[in-house]
Amino acid sequence: MSHKNFDALRKAVLAKAKESMRKDVLPYVQDEMVKATQKEVYDVYPNPKKYKRRESNGGLLDRDNIVGNPLNSLRSSGFEYEIHNNTQTNFGALPTIYLTPLVVMGQLKSKSYGYGSEYLYYNRAEEYPYGKPRDFISETKNNIDKLLIVSKMNKYMNK
Repeated sequence: MSHKNFDALRKAVLAKAKESMRKDVLPYVQDEMVKATQKEVYDVYPNPKKYKRRESNGGLLDRDNIVGNPLNSLRSSGFEYEIHNNTQTNFGALPTIYLTPLVVMGQLKSKSYGYGSEYLYYNRAEEYPYGKPRDFISETKNNIDKLLIVSKMNKYMNK
């Protein structure tokens, strides 16, 4: 593969790196997030009484809800890639309410950040395990092997 100039080469390398993130790194992070969510969220409060869990059927364990997107960057030499869990609550409220901040921060911290009642669990939920912080995002970050990501990208880039 030849390129007319350095800028064309740079764009091709960045495009392939983004493709590697989508094809190789995102599935790895999805696996790690599912494991961390199981441990930090579902295992901590195994038998909910006030709601039905969706788990891998539209819930926090659903890999389709763990998405990645390259972000626009002011740096011409690289890019940033965001991976997040976009599971929505089953409160049926509008506007769309994402579940991750409430689960990660817990009821009290969510209240202190000014979230209104439509964004919260039931009244006094902070007294129960489901209303306490269950930070599966930090657990995911801690479990990710950065050298493995580098290895995956290096292998993809050398195809």
